[in-house]
Amino acid sequence: MADESSDEEEEDEEDEEEEPEEEDDDEEEAAEAGGGGGEVPGWKGTDTPDWDDHMQQRMEQRWNANDNPSVKNAGEKYSQFRAMPLAPRDGWYTEKFRCATLRADQIDEERDFEFIIGNRLEGIPPPERVCLAFKAIEDGYVEMLSRFLDETSTRYGDQIKAWREQGMGVKYLYLNDNPITDAGAAYLADALKNNQTVTELYLQYTNVNDKGVAHFMEMLKTNTTLKKLELGCTGISEQGGKAIIRAFERNGPAAKNSTLEHLGLFSNDDAMDDDLPQIYDLLEKESRDRRK
Repeated sequence: MADESSDEEEEDEEDEEEEPEEEDDDEEEAAEAGGGGGEVPGWKGTDTPDWDDHMQQRMEQRWNANDNPSVKNAGEKYSQFRAMPLAPRDGWYTEKFRCATLRADQIDEERDFEFIIGNRLEGIPPPERVCLAFKAIEDGYVEMLSRFLDETSTRYGDQIKAWREQGMGVKYLYLNDNPITDAGAAYLADALKNNQTVTELYLQYTNVNDKGVAHFMEMLKTNTTLKKLELGCTGISEQGGKAIIRAFERNGPAAKNSTLEHLGLFSNDDAMDDDLPQIYDLLEKESRDRRK
């Protein structure tokens, strides 16, 4: 009997010793899930249990708002399901890559965007992918965020440039489905004039409008990195479409830009339809090669 009880005690001790290993496994899995597919050690995202309700609320507000004619142009039914395959449940679009993002009501300080430039002292590089979609990001937040993209920034520029020279930095920036206007577009455009890492910028379902497009066309005069710019359903009119064409013509701000490959313009003013083929032709490889 004494042997049996001692055996049981030993088994209990072994079980107690094994439990921490299970906790370590859980922590390791959490780190992998929240660290951008292992790209950013120690940089974790957080689950949002009420994410579906939050996203539905944002889409309904978008539809009921009268400040963006493109939303009405897309149709009520489409506005309700348009972003379902793309919206970030845990901060990113797939299970492979997740971003450390916050809910809209938790974003209120400049420090919330500092993760964009990583941490050189701790050896944490900046993330390649940053998703702040459906976060109620307004122009003021965009101004703060833009500081972490501008290599000429007095405070952050040296760090941004140092990471870039190592081949690191934000390459994919998702700001879609936020109440960003042409003022926010101006902040982003100014930052991208001095940025050599961002290759894709997503601003669909914002309020960028014709003025915002003009800012981005001016940005293309100096930017040689951006390849994809999504401006679908952003209130761009026929005049905005024609301004894009003029920007790529001789003496236009984008006349020498040969790097932009895609300009998303879906669900803007129907009057733009006749100009879309010409705009797309301007971005074909043959046209881009001629502008080199």
